[in-house]
Amino acid sequence: MKRTVAFLTIVLLGMACVFAQSIYETNDAGERTLLSDAVTPTFQPMVQETPAETVVGVASAEITVVVTEEQALASRIAAEEEAAGGAASHVLEGSALEAFAAGSKADGDTTEVDGFFTVIWSAKSKVDSSKKTWEDGYYSEQRINLGGKFATKKNSIRFTVDGPSVVKVWWVQGGEDNREVGIFDADGSLVVSTSGTYTKNSPYYTELSIDAAGTY
Repeated sequence: MKRTVAFLTIVLLGMACVFAQSIYETNDAGERTLLSDAVTPTFQPMVQETPAETVVGVASAEITVVVTEEQALASRIAAEEEAAGGAASHVLEGSALEAFAAGSKADGDTTEVDGFFTVIWSAKSKVDSSKKTWEDGYYSEQRINLGGKFATKKNSIRFTVDGPSVVKVWWVQGGEDNREVGIFDADGSLVVSTSGTYTKNSPYYTELSIDAAGTY
């Protein structure tokens, strides 16, 4: 009597191999008797893993743009002049000047700004820290303090225009006596000024109109 061991190997797509083992006994007449039919799976289904979900995030960065007071003021004036038909503008911003203490200048010393303004100092003039915010949102941290009463040769700002103009002034009341801001001609005669009741150390915004070309 002989025993036959048959091995059947089946390859399945996506699975490991399966081994089936059957054992028979054969008698003298050639007849086979199944002794055992043990199937031993030796495979693990191949499970395709689902890729982990990829989360695409949108990175946002806060961008801070630093704008100086001079740039902010110039930008505002540029927008206004565009609305007015493109009239030329010039800006004198206190924060753009180099700070100095009283006594640093002599009467009649000058500083040119923007190729348009001439600041005429006195011995009492100074440029120093003074943080103010105006009602229209304009903000400055440094002031021009001329230090005394106007004169054509000190404590003034000179400029020349070639036609009717509007002068916009962001200013602070310096005393308790309702001091005014004015525009004078080259001879020192008053052309136009503010008029009102003011509070010391409070900020004010004024527009003064000039009707003719000239030096003021």
